[in-house]
Amino acid sequence: MESRIKHLAETSLPRKMPTWGYDVFEQFATDMLSGNNPFPYLLNLDGIKRRQTRFVFIDSISRQNHIQQLANKLTSFVQQHHRYGDHTALIAFFQPTLQYTYTYEVMFKNVLTQLTTFNDIEWPLDHDFSFCDYWCEFFYKGVAMNVVCSAPTYFAFIIVFKPTDT
Repeated sequence: MESRIKHLAETSLPRKMPTWGYDVFEQFATDMLSGNNPFPYLLNLDGIKRRQTRFVFIDSISRQNHIQQLANKLTSFVQQHHRYGDHTALIAFFQPTLQYTYTYEVMFKNVLTQLTTFNDIEWPLDHDFSFCDYWCEFFYKGVAMNVVCSAPTYFAFIIVFKPTDT
């Protein structure tokens, strides 16, 4: 592993993560640090370079306990996001599979819809819960966020949660 990617991994990754996460993270970090500014991560390129980004690795989008894991991490993140810096975001990696059953738009919508079941703060009345194919404005635990996803690539399906107040 390249030294700057290794340093990013040592300072940014959770202590406990699945074995598949290391390969996914290395591919992701290589792309991010290449200078190409890949979309949709452009929302958080500065946060990654400044070590303000948080990461979570989810084994499945179809199991409730895995979405609960994402909900728990997102809850913790929104409670503390101001402490991480102005360029913070939570990036969720979903375990790569040989074949995704759904299109990424459907996967994106399914994950966010499932997350709303763990949100105990009502959605603001002046905002619709609507999706573009890969982007939406999302509210979780009272925090407004821009949320984008990537099409499943050779390394993972990814969702980026970026608070709008940072």
